[in-house]
Amino acid sequence: MKRNPAAGGASWYAVRMLMLASALCGATSFMMYSDIIARSLASVLSPEIDPSYTGGEIAHTFYDPAGDDSGYGGLVYPTHRDFRPGSLDLLRYTVHEPVWGARWQEESEYWQFVLSFASGPAAVRAVRVYIDVDGDASGLTEPRGSGSEGLAFDPSHPWDYAFALSGAEGVFFSADGEIEIPIRASALDGGKTLRIRIPLRDRRLHFLYAAAMTRHYVYVAAWSPWSRDSIMSAGAGAASDRIGGAASSFTPAVFDIASPTKALQEEMLSSFDEENFETARILPIAVSLSGNSGSAQAGGRSRKKDEASPGRSGSSARYDSETAELLRLASIEEERLQREKDRAEWISVKESFDAKSNDVEDLVALAGAAFRADFRAEAEAALDEAFSRGHDSSPAKAYKGALLALKGADAPPLAAVSIIADAYVYLDAAVETAETPAETLAARLCRGNVSLAIPEMVFGKRSQGASDFLAAAAAWRSIDSGNAEDIARCYLRAALCFSDSGKEEEAGTWFREASRLAHESEAAGTPLSAALRHELAVRGF
Repeated sequence: MKRNPAAGGASWYAVRMLMLASALCGATSFMMYSDIIARSLASVLSPEIDPSYTGGEIAHTFYDPAGDDSGYGGLVYPTHRDFRPGSLDLLRYTVHEPVWGARWQEESEYWQFVLSFASGPAAVRAVRVYIDVDGDASGLTEPRGSGSEGLAFDPSHPWDYAFALSGAEGVFFSADGEIEIPIRASALDGGKTLRIRIPLRDRRLHFLYAAAMTRHYVYVAAWSPWSRDSIMSAGAGAASDRIGGAASSFTPAVFDIASPTKALQEEMLSSFDEENFETARILPIAVSLSGNSGSAQAGGRSRKKDEASPGRSGSSARYDSETAELLRLASIEEERLQREKDRAEWISVKESFDAKSNDVEDLVALAGAAFRADFRAEAEAALDEAFSRGHDSSPAKAYKGALLALKGADAPPLAAVSIIADAYVYLDAAVETAETPAETLAARLCRGNVSLAIPEMVFGKRSQGASDFLAAAAAWRSIDSGNAEDIARCYLRAALCFSDSGKEEEAGTWFREASRLAHESEAAGTPLSAALRHELAVRGF
C-alpha cells in the first residue's frame, strides 16, 4: 500500500479523529444520563459560597485574543528556556468588586484582580496595570519610573493608581506618590494564572467602594531583574537577556496589552514616531464597578457580569431560528458527505492493502481508515495484527484506546467503568510516546474526544480533555497554520470541556477564539463548516 503523498509532512495516516466525539454519543443510559443526575444532585447539595471568600463578585472579565504575544507584530521572545511559548500571552483580565468585612481572610478589605495566560511560568512576566479611577484630568499619562517599556497613555484618561508585578513580587501605588503598598501575586495553575489582592485598609482608598466607571491600561512585558524597572529591553536580535524583533529604539518592549483585537494592539504599539521622538500611545479598556449599589460589601450580590459571557441561557433565543435551521440541515448534509468520503477511503485503503506486506504501519493506516468508516471489527483486527508483530506506535495506541472507549459506551455500567479505565492506559501511552506533530495530533484528539464524551462526574476528565484539544490545535498549527476549520473545532471542543467542568471564563476564551477564526474565514471568503458555525451560534457566538 502506498502512502498518500497529499498528506505531505503531516502524516500518511489520516488524523480526522474529531469524528470520534460523534461516535461516542451512542452510549448506554448510564453513560448518557449519569452526568445529568450527578449535576442535579450537586446543584441541590452545593452550598452558596460568600464571594468575599473567593475575591468578591466579578465586575468584569475582559477576553484578550490568543496568540497576539508579539507586541507591535514583530517582537520575539528571549531565548532563555524559562520563556515558554504563550507565557507572555494574556488571555483574560478579571476585575472583582472591592470587598470589605471579609472574614477568615488575610485582608478583610481588598480589591482582587486575576490575569490568565496561555502558559506558565509566572516568574518571566513583568505585569503593569494603570487605572484611571476618577475620570477627570488629574493623574499621569506616562508609566512611573524610567518608562523602559516605551509607552504613553491616552491624555483623556490619565492614571490615578497602579500596580506593578515583577514575577510574583510587586507594589501598588498612586500617581501622586502618597500611597505605596507592597503586594504579592499568587501563581495558580502552573503559573498560567496570577491572582492579586490589593489591600484597602488605608482609609484614603475607601472611595474605591463607590467608584463606578474605571479605565485600565493592562500590559505584559518580559521580566528581568537586571533591567530598568525589571522590564527587559528589546533589540533587533533575541538573546537570553534581550527581546528580539525590535523595529527601532522606540519599539515598545511590550508583548501583549488588553485590546479587543490583535490588529488594534499592533496599531497602538506601532504608533511611535522616531523622527519626532514620540512614544507609542495606548488606549485603556473600560471596567464598570458597582458604584453606590452596595454590592461591594461582603456577601453582596453584584449582578454585573461580562456582557459577552459564554452563558448558554437565552443564547438560542438571540439566534435567528431560520438561519439555525438552515445551518442544521447543512451540517447534516456535511456529515452525510463525510461518511461517504470515509467509506470511500476505507474501500481504497483496503483494496491497496497487501496482506503479505511486513510494513506494520500499513496495518495502522488500515485500522485508521476502518475506524473512521465505523468498521470497528476490521479496525480492531488490523490493530491486533500490528500489536502481535510487536508494533506499538503512538497512533496504534491512540486507535486502540478509542476503540476500547467505544466498547465501554456500549457496555453495562459497571463494565463500562473498567473498560474506559483500560482505554486510558492506551490513550495516555499514545500521548506520552508521540514523537511528531502528526502523532501528537492523533493522540491528543483521541484522548480529548473520549474525555469530552464520557461522564464528567464519574471520570473527571474534562480538564484533561481541554488541555488535549488545545495541544491538538497547536499541533495543527505546526502542520498547517492555515487550517482554520480544524483549529477552530479544537478550540470549540476545549471550550465545551472547560464549560462542563465549571470553568466558564476559560470556556469563554476558547469559544471566542473559535468564533474569531470563523469570522476571519468568512471575511476571507472561505466560511467554515455549517456544523461548526451552528455549534457556535447556538451558544451565542
